[in-house]
Amino acid sequence: MKFDHMGIAVRDLEEAGARLEKLGMKCVEDGVVGPEPDQGYPGLNARWAFYGDNESRPAMLLLQPLSEEGPIHEFILKKGEGVQHIAFAVDDVATTSEALSALGVSFGRAEPFVDPFDNKAHFLSAVDSPGVLVELTEWKEEWVPAEEDDK
Repeated sequence: MKFDHMGIAVRDLEEAGARLEKLGMKCVEDGVVGPEPDQGYPGLNARWAFYGDNESRPAMLLLQPLSEEGPIHEFILKKGEGVQHIAFAVDDVATTSEALSALGVSFGRAEPFVDPFDNKAHFLSAVDSPGVLVELTEWKEEWVPAEEDDK
């Protein structure tokens, strides 16, 4: 496993993004995930934007709730803005999950989640997380920097 990214819950994506841009980071990918439940996970119901240097996989994921429903809104209500999850990249989520399960680590769901881009993710249960949600992620494709005029 190696560190992949940090998810940060924010109230205002543009304002938080502007602060990252002052630090020299760029928005390299963004989108929206609606409120519809998917594969046993609640709908994220959030706007998201990955920030990085456009040379390596972006390490900062900003998450802004779209409404007063969903896990990002609930996180901000309970803890305020801040680190919502950390993600570790693995070559094979299923194999890594099995190995961790054999060591007694538990997961929030029985099976990994497959996102709309065919990336796989599996979240450790809160019981086995060190005070922050931990995600294992398996990217379908290697990250490629965007063309400069794309973002």
